[in-house]
Amino acid sequence: GAGRWRQSALGGGANRRYWAGDPDDNYARDIAFINERVVHLREKSVFLCVDTSGEYEELKLEEVRNNLRSLVATSIDTWLASTKHRNYARDVFVPTLKPECNNPDEFNWFRGLAIQYKDCRRADPAACRPLLDHIRMLVGNRRDVYDHILDTWARMLQGCEWGRVDWVKSCIAIIFLSKPGAGKGTITRHNRNIIGPAHATQLSNPRHLFGDFNEKTGRDKIWVEMDELLWSGNHAHAARFKNMITEDTQEAEGKFKKERTYRSAHNYIITTNAEQAAQVDVDDRRFLVVDCDNQMAGRETAESRAYFAKINDPKFFTSINELPIALSFARHLYERHVENFTPSVDLPQTRGTQQQKLQGLN
Repeated sequence: GAGRWRQSALGGGANRRYWAGDPDDNYARDIAFINERVVHLREKSVFLCVDTSGEYEELKLEEVRNNLRSLVATSIDTWLASTKHRNYARDVFVPTLKPECNNPDEFNWFRGLAIQYKDCRRADPAACRPLLDHIRMLVGNRRDVYDHILDTWARMLQGCEWGRVDWVKSCIAIIFLSKPGAGKGTITRHNRNIIGPAHATQLSNPRHLFGDFNEKTGRDKIWVEMDELLWSGNHAHAARFKNMITEDTQEAEGKFKKERTYRSAHNYIITTNAEQAAQVDVDDRRFLVVDCDNQMAGRETAESRAYFAKINDPKFFTSINELPIALSFARHLYERHVENFTPSVDLPQTRGTQQQKLQGLN
């Protein structure tokens, strides 16, 4: 029969095509096609459309209409009039996929962690032991600091996995201070791989955190890592950051979009080679500062290359199955007992924390 091949510009990719011929069920197929790519938020009268990277982008009605006109015979207005069109009252961020924690009439920006417990429950426990030894070494073999950091990260992952959303946000910021090459980035890279790029980000520019257009970090992130991002000399930024560590909500604003408020599940990690990373007050209980052991720091040698090869997964991968250390580390975190643990309670006092407080006084 006669028909037309129509290429999708709403997330299908260059090779994704949709048959829009003339059978009787063409209308139903058009509705299904649009539903895969467009979400209608009724309260805000806006549309979320899948872009070419698979992420949702907010568009206005006329923009959606123009994009769909060359793709399907059914118009956006007909789709809106259909009882089967995909729509929600509002968009939210609830960091779990558990149905009992989600309202079916709300679009949740949470997409799940890259490595969930079902993905790693059979991982080899021994694969992450060199990494755990590395963490112990970095924290100066202090068992209280080691347990506090791992329990904080375990609580974050388990909160997402088991629907304990109050566990996800730690309300503390962990700072790793060291000379270059000590291996602090190795630890955080594994966490980013476990969480995945949808909900973990690495920043190096203050405007990405404090700027006007912070939609990508303010809306749906649970892991925000700041590499050499310093604001200790900026009192306005320092005060704002302290609030961001503990507040329950956070504003997110996109370019040419209204500012909106979402649940904050952010956990902040700072890695730096500088002596002062943040403004820590004498009575502050928001920061855990680790003055790392620097025995592996410095110029790369054959010894250090062999050492880090044992605790690193490939930097480039196409599947989580290529990440044996991250899978093993994830299993270790998912299986830690953290039912009676609260990160902001009994925060270990470290030499690094005391040094930051003294520098803050100066």
